Amino acid sequence: MHGKRIVSEKCLVTVNRKIKDTEGTYILRIKNDFIAANFKPGQFVMVKINPDGLNPLLSRPFSIFNKFNDSEFEILYRVFGKGTEILSNIKEGTYLDVTGPLGNGFSLNKKNKNAGINVLIAGGIGIAPLNTIPLFLGESLSADAQSTVQDEESVNSENSVNYVKTVLYYGAKKAEELYFRHSIHAMFDEVYFATDDGSFGYKGSIVDLLYENIDVYKNLENTSFYACGPKPMLNSLISRLYTDGLSGKLQVSLEESFGCGIGVCLGCVVKTKPDNNAGNISKSSVNKNLNEDISETDNIKDNISEPPVCDGINDGANSGVSGKSVEFQYKRVCKDGPVFYASEIFISENENPSSSINKAGKTGKGRETAAEQSSIVERSNASAYSSLKDGVKIVSPDISVKLGNLKLDYPVMPASGTFGYGEEFFEIIEYNNFGALVTKGISLSPSKGNEMPRICETSCGMINSIGLQNVGYDKFIEAKMPFLKTLNKPVIVNFYGSSIEEYAELAKKLGETEGISAIEANISCPNIKEGGRSFGSDPEVVYELVSSVKESTGGKIPLIVKLTPMVNDISFIAEVCEKAGADIISLINTLPAASIDIKTKKFKLSRGYGGLSGAAVKPVAIKLVGDVYNAVRIPVIGMGGISSWQDAVEFFLAGATAVAVGTYSFVNPKIIPEISAGLKNYLAENGFDDIYQIIGLAHDRR
Repeated sequence: MHGKRIVSEKCLVTVNRKIKDTEGTYILRIKNDFIAANFKPGQFVMVKINPDGLNPLLSRPFSIFNKFNDSEFEILYRVFGKGTEILSNIKEGTYLDVTGPLGNGFSLNKKNKNAGINVLIAGGIGIAPLNTIPLFLGESLSADAQSTVQDEESVNSENSVNYVKTVLYYGAKKAEELYFRHSIHAMFDEVYFATDDGSFGYKGSIVDLLYENIDVYKNLENTSFYACGPKPMLNSLISRLYTDGLSGKLQVSLEESFGCGIGVCLGCVVKTKPDNNAGNISKSSVNKNLNEDISETDNIKDNISEPPVCDGINDGANSGVSGKSVEFQYKRVCKDGPVFYASEIFISENENPSSSINKAGKTGKGRETAAEQSSIVERSNASAYSSLKDGVKIVSPDISVKLGNLKLDYPVMPASGTFGYGEEFFEIIEYNNFGALVTKGISLSPSKGNEMPRICETSCGMINSIGLQNVGYDKFIEAKMPFLKTLNKPVIVNFYGSSIEEYAELAKKLGETEGISAIEANISCPNIKEGGRSFGSDPEVVYELVSSVKESTGGKIPLIVKLTPMVNDISFIAEVCEKAGADIISLINTLPAASIDIKTKKFKLSRGYGGLSGAAVKPVAIKLVGDVYNAVRIPVIGMGGISSWQDAVEFFLAGATAVAVGTYSFVNPKIIPEISAGLKNYLAENGFDDIYQIIGLAHDRR
């Protein structure tokens, strides 16, 4: 395995208990040597809540609250909805799928104790990402001294020696939400409490209490501020420190609804200032070497022309920001954060922080809507399989396939927009059992994507409205292709345009780029010249687009055409693509969908609607893949709701020559190699020598 910094493993739950004198708040202790030994304050883990059920779909983010010992860590969570309610009933001895440690944590001030002070400001469950800061500041904190999660009377503060004086300001609505209020003093030099109702400590906001002492901290050269809490608290804190010129000393841990947790889906972006305008210090610069990653950002003027609306994961609808030209960039909360300097966060004209800070997220109050697919049964050997059939040993079935002139050793790949440019998942898994790497959609110019919120969970799926955020062709070639070339896997580049001319121009450039094995045209986008109607819905336009793209490349590179399901006769559209020169058809893209929050009475997504993916779309995808298989003679790549090797088998039986996995990679990063292993097992157990023997087997034809 390449040098790992992140693990994705089944981990043992050793403790899951309710904290006394609280309203539904729990400590979950998890055994994993790597995470316990390698996490930093402010980092988080993604936890698959329900190991056996279909509900909910996506994993949940939780800050690492405590290092219990060298092999166990703890998270603090409050029952807030369906997901955390399920988690609260998990029994000790259960194994959960956990990925981590994730994100960038706090940059700590470790200078001489007399030279400065660390001021921590927490709101309620926001104590979670801040709690381990004293451990990392201390010279020799023992597990006993650190563990504020033991019973209140058992906390030991003997070894709480810090390089820098550390002060905690801890606020909540009421006393019951000040967790460990009677023992947390052991961890800090000073602790100040505030409650809205006055039931414990100062009556009022924790920011007001901080400001009663602010002159002390303003006059110290090396004061550092660290904060996490609900949006109103953070807004107030950032605004007031900004006014006093202290926002460059404040690091905030942002909370957001995460899709993947590793920076691929772009569902959790926050609007920030460009790095060179960020003020005192740029958190991104501090962590550049740690990330070894180029952020999915570019300095983009607010008045640039908007990218087209598309209906996929990262192929979702796009909206612009009106108003005067303001230079900003989007950064991923899960990957570039969750910790940012307050001076980085985009400040509007009235100096209020970006509205992208919201309640849901990694402190244990995350997405609390619907469903998730069942866990995949892991296969121990993902590269070869042999068995006995009637006493005769058979060799491993051949699952290699050809897509036009493109040969794949494995018939499974990521769907466009769900795997980034391959960098993020490479920190977790190897790509040995991948058929190819498929990139997120590329356009000629960079695209900043949609406003937040961009994603929401639904029954058996998720809806996204990412808005095709991407780095643009030039940055892709400069910054992304070098890494992709090192993987020794076929690289398929998904691309789109707002006109037929743009499609053709970009296809020509991609076709001439060394290291690209095939191109995939996303024709779900709107034809700007023809009033915004989707390219893929008009047969005449489809023919012109596909033939123009084919001509621009000279037929030197395999052309995949990705279809929208939102047409009257998808078989006819596929036939048109074939006649126009397409080498392969891929389908389906996402389905238009919307979800409404009945509490706020508003749409959950900023644009109102987006693209539905996940298990909910699988029956539709199976049907349409079968229709296209029967209509054309070129290979078909099937996708839509695949979460197991069994799902993949259905697509092959329906007529797919290869399959692509999208949303479920966010839940289980190892799903693609698991599917490859499962396919081999299935073929061997059913007496098939190669994958072609089951392609289209559900039909009478072939």
